[in-house]
Amino acid sequence: MGEKAKSVEEYLNALEPAYRAELERIRALVTQLMPETEETMGYGMPTLKYKNRALVPPPEFEGGQP
Repeated sequence: MGEKAKSVEEYLNALEPAYRAELERIRALVTQLMPETEETMGYGMPTLKYKNRALVPPPEFEGGQP
């Protein structure tokens, strides 16, 4: 991913299909369990936040694909 994504959808669209599916699964699970979760973009990566604190670190911080 060369340029930083400006939206969550733009970020997800640039991923390999299998990797995107896994991130979408995590995203759906977190938002189902915590509906008040906020999805934001920071440093070109999506982040799920609750009360202004990151819940799930972006994949780059976990040794992920992008």
